[in-house]
Amino acid sequence: MDDNNAPIDETSFADGAQWGSLYKSFSECADGDDITDKPSKRGKDEDEDEIKTEPKGLALTTRYLYRRAYGESKLFDILGTEPLQYGTATHVLTGGDIDALSFLQYILKYQSLEWCIMSTWCLATQDILQIRQWIEQGKIKKLDTYVSDKVVRADRVQWMQINNLYRDHPHIGRLVAFKNHSKVFVGEGDKFPFVVTSSANVNTNPRQEVTVITIDRELAQFYRDYYNQVKRNIR
Repeated sequence: MDDNNAPIDETSFADGAQWGSLYKSFSECADGDDITDKPSKRGKDEDEDEIKTEPKGLALTTRYLYRRAYGESKLFDILGTEPLQYGTATHVLTGGDIDALSFLQYILKYQSLEWCIMSTWCLATQDILQIRQWIEQGKIKKLDTYVSDKVVRADRVQWMQINNLYRDHPHIGRLVAFKNHSKVFVGEGDKFPFVVTSSANVNTNPRQEVTVITIDRELAQFYRDYYNQVKRNIR
């Protein structure tokens, strides 16, 4: 990493937050904005069975790392051979054929997962086959999968595939389809907890994407608690 990409020193934040306390409630933020409990802008055509989950927010003060990648092999090169350090958020700009699943593959280089959450708008056949392989190899013990209702309506082959995965492994977790557009991996193994948030879906494409890997247990639990609220359990 060159000097221009050096981590920001934690004492440089305007609010004076120290490394020992990463999180603040939104009421404690400098602008005082609260993003919770805002009314929906949907009209009366909103589906009656749409999931009702309370909006949640968490302000994060942590160290940041910046990376750029233009191909999957480059991705592994720039992330390095050592696992990311606790309390860091690594930002990766990608300009090549890198999907969100590549970041999960990076995590699995260092540890098997006791639990994992996968949220995506869409996913491809080869991605599901790769996920199945990891499960059957014991690299992921529990997997909760959240996909969009678009997968159910339009991606029939992939929907059948992932249902077959949960049919063959009924105790690994739950499969949920709803009005979902988030792209997130969350999980924990015996070495570290993690959150991967990305603009990329779990399918490869040549578009510009941005992904953030955060190594922090409180943040991982924050996401886990939220997704556990989603009630429309397809399987």
